[in-house]
Amino acid sequence: MRKTKSFQSVRRQYFYPELKRCPSCHQRLSLLRGLYLKKTIQTLDGVLWLGGYASHCVNPKCQDRQRRYLSSQLAALSLPGVTYGLDVIVRVGWRRQHDHRTMNEIGQELRSLGVQVTDREVERLWDYYRLLLRGLNQADLVKLREAEQAYGGLIWSADGLQPESGEPQLWVVREVLTRLVVRAEWLSQMDAPTLKAFLQPVKALGFKTLATVSDQQQALVKALKATWRKPHQACQSHFLRDAATPLVEQDRAGMVEIKAKIRGIRAIERQIEAAEPQDRSAAIVGTYVLALRQGLRFRSRAPLQLGGVRLYALLEELTNSIQRCLKKETMSVSFNC
Repeated sequence: MRKTKSFQSVRRQYFYPELKRCPSCHQRLSLLRGLYLKKTIQTLDGVLWLGGYASHCVNPKCQDRQRRYLSSQLAALSLPGVTYGLDVIVRVGWRRQHDHRTMNEIGQELRSLGVQVTDREVERLWDYYRLLLRGLNQADLVKLREAEQAYGGLIWSADGLQPESGEPQLWVVREVLTRLVVRAEWLSQMDAPTLKAFLQPVKALGFKTLATVSDQQQALVKALKATWRKPHQACQSHFLRDAATPLVEQDRAGMVEIKAKIRGIRAIERQIEAAEPQDRSAAIVGTYVLALRQGLRFRSRAPLQLGGVRLYALLEELTNSIQRCLKKETMSVSFNC
């Protein structure tokens, strides 16, 4: 029987379509109600719960009003039907293809990084990696052609994934409307000429292009515009992440200051462990200490995850709770605790 994975900490992220105006009539797109995708994935940076919104054109005269626009950045995080992030797949592929590691060694490395994965699942991720580099098959080309006829063109998205600092990047081109991976290749250089040459086989497919989507990397934006000369849209989350960088740095500095003032937790935990089983006060204080321990694991991640703010709010909540209990005399602290 397959064992269900359980995660102690899951970050929730919502994604919105990067395109804000209809490529056909240029009117502003409107969000559809509800999520078209709900998914939990494991990445090298932790567990993510992903929610994706779609948008459409509300202009009754627009020929593409039935088209649905999705988030290209959400598609860049994982493959359809896979519960591991694309960064995990790339790490498996790099370790297997370039470092010649065994599946067991790769599995041990991933587990040491906090990824819940079996050796059998590592083998499947290796298969997904090889499919990623395989390129398009005939069925994929048919799907792209049908999307081109239905929507009047396609939207290309490009992004790079690096298995480790200093290593080459795996660059991936996707079609946003169909979510198909069109091309993938390892690149050692990330300048505009190299990226433009990487995009040429996609352009050579001959599909009509409506727009392109990517982050704000200057070389990539230049290569996309030079290849297709179509409207380009930057990913919102990349923009927000860059804008929030100073705030996140200040938040991390604030968290260091808060942690420096929190001392003696282990000593309290030893007293709780030494207390009698019937000591209710020890059990109550132990609950507060456990919550504090979890708060100390908060991390700051751009653009919206501010660990220092979360830790400060938790400390304030714990302090108020303890004060209320002491005021109501519903909790007494024994000599041992």
